[in-house]
Amino acid sequence: MLVKTGMTLPDAVILSANSMEDFFAFCALNNLGYTDNILPGATLQSTGISYIASSVPNFDYITVKPVNVMVGQTLMDMATQQLGSLEGWFALALLNNMAYSDDLQPGQSFNYGLTPFNAAMLQIFKANGYKPATGITSIASGIPALPEGIGYWGIEFDFVAQ
Repeated sequence: MLVKTGMTLPDAVILSANSMEDFFAFCALNNLGYTDNILPGATLQSTGISYIASSVPNFDYITVKPVNVMVGQTLMDMATQQLGSLEGWFALALLNNMAYSDDLQPGQSFNYGLTPFNAAMLQIFKANGYKPATGITSIASGIPALPEGIGYWGIEFDFVAQ
């Protein structure tokens, strides 16, 4: 697949497989992190899996069901936890007036009142109390960890030249 101008990684995944379900496999196959930017003109390999595209319900008929966000949870985590599938990632962003890459804050009330995308997976998460939190955090403080090292230091900011 050839990356076009303005295409994001989720766009490429959906174009490749008709679904966000292929997201992690697609990233792994192409040696990409899930927050990486892709460059126009790059060639990405498809996993060869094609899903039946699901539909997003009409937001006028959605019941508001708030849930509190835990430390380190992302929109992808919430889609998996509350809807049973990554497929709900974009729908949750729309429902909560957010961009799909926005950060969630611990304790934030978050609306997930959509029909589950994968009821069987949702039941597994609920029965076992799974609450994924894949965001990068400092375990001790609960504050998102910032990258460190010479590639991230700024002169006179957190690196002082002597």
